[in-house]
Amino acid sequence: MAVDLHCHSTASDGTLPPASVVALAVEHGVTTLALTDHDTIDGVAEAVHAGADHGVRVIPGVEISTGTPFGRTMHLIALFADPDPPGLAQALAENRARRDERIDLILARLAALGPEISRERVDAHATGTVARPHIAAALVDAGHCSSVQDAMDRYLGDHRPADVPHRGLDGAAAVRLVRELGGAPIVAHPGTLRLGTPGWSRTCSRWRRSASSGSRCTDPSTFPASGTSCGASPAGSD
Repeated sequence: MAVDLHCHSTASDGTLPPASVVALAVEHGVTTLALTDHDTIDGVAEAVHAGADHGVRVIPGVEISTGTPFGRTMHLIALFADPDPPGLAQALAENRARRDERIDLILARLAALGPEISRERVDAHATGTVARPHIAAALVDAGHCSSVQDAMDRYLGDHRPADVPHRGLDGAAAVRLVRELGGAPIVAHPGTLRLGTPGWSRTCSRWRRSASSGSRCTDPSTFPASGTSCGASPAGSD
């Protein structure tokens, strides 16, 4: 039995529509799949419906961008039994508003560095939640970079010159919210936090107090050879 609990679709920065993500999962023998788009559950209903058609169990989920006391962005996967938990949509809408502010700040940093692209050009690449890969695609279209990966490496990746940390929900508050809504909160990309042993000790202590369910420990940010997932985007590329 193959399981993938961290997948993205075109509802955020994935490359396939939700139903196509499910179809790809079937091709790879995945029997249980969680759709976890960035700060949105807009693709969940389509994925659940496609899962029923293909005999795949689809777990409703989302990847929430949160802040930490260390000034880093922490991505929290939240898995639910309910495809639309009451109160979650409002919290995600507020997070997307902060995300939009972040996109504008990144564009301003890019302009200061040289490459200037409009918000309209970026939005043209997004069908859902706008994220850094959409800026990267706009940079490629404008001739500033040779590929999306080149744009991430030179400007947009974590700790690169144009990156701006996402100031989303406080991580501990997000964990509590997910728990209150009956979900399971899991840290998505622990390797990208670069906290070191003391930082991890303090962070894990806060998570325990907030009742976090766990941390993903085999993702590309920690172990590059761990493989790919259905509809995945690069770790830390939201």
